[in-house]
Amino acid sequence: MPKSVEIQIALNDLEFLKANQYQLCFARMVNGVYTVVWQSYSDYLQDNPFSWLPLYQLFGTNNFTANGGVVTMDTNSVSIAPGEQAVLDPDGNMEPAVTGGPADGITMINQYGPIHPGLTGVSTGPDGVERALPMFVAPLAIATGTDVLTPVERVRVWFQQNIGPSTTTNQDVSMAVELDLTAVDLVRTTYSQGNWSTT
Repeated sequence: MPKSVEIQIALNDLEFLKANQYQLCFARMVNGVYTVVWQSYSDYLQDNPFSWLPLYQLFGTNNFTANGGVVTMDTNSVSIAPGEQAVLDPDGNMEPAVTGGPADGITMINQYGPIHPGLTGVSTGPDGVERALPMFVAPLAIATGTDVLTPVERVRVWFQQNIGPSTTTNQDVSMAVELDLTAVDLVRTTYSQGNWSTT
C-alpha cells in the first residue's frame, strides 16, 4: 500500500518561493534520522502530491560528506525488503537478499571492511514521475559485522535553495515539517505565511 502526502502552498507563499528559487524537498526517516534529500522539485504548484512504496535497494558507499555532499553508490545495489538481509562480500559485491534479520529492519552483513550502508527508495513526486533514488546513508562507517537499517514511515518536507536530490542534509533545517504516516496512509499539510499546518 503506498503512503501519500499532499502539500498545499498558499498563493502568496508560492510566488515568493518560486521567485527566490526554493526547492520543495523530501527526506525519509531511517534509524530515527534524516540524512539525505530523497527528492527535490522546482516545478511544484499550489497542490503537490508525493507518494512512496515499500521498495528498497541496499548499497554501500565509501564516504559520507555531511550537509551538502552528493551520495555515491560505490557498490552494486540489490533489491531488499524489511525482514531480509544481504551480504557485502570481501570483494565488495552485494549478494542477493535472503530472509533474515529483524522483521522491520534491512540487514547488511559486512564482510568487506569499513563502509557506509545506504538505501534507495521509490517515490512519485508532484511531476508524476516515479524515481528510485538514495534516501539514506549511515553517517558513520561500519566495520565488518552486521548493521540494521530500519525505515520509518515518516517524512520531512521543507523548502531550501541550492539543493538537489541525493544530497546529504543535516538534522536541523528551517522551513520544515515532519509528517508521521506510521498509522495512516495519507496526510495533508498546508504551507501558508511561512508556517505549516497539518490535518
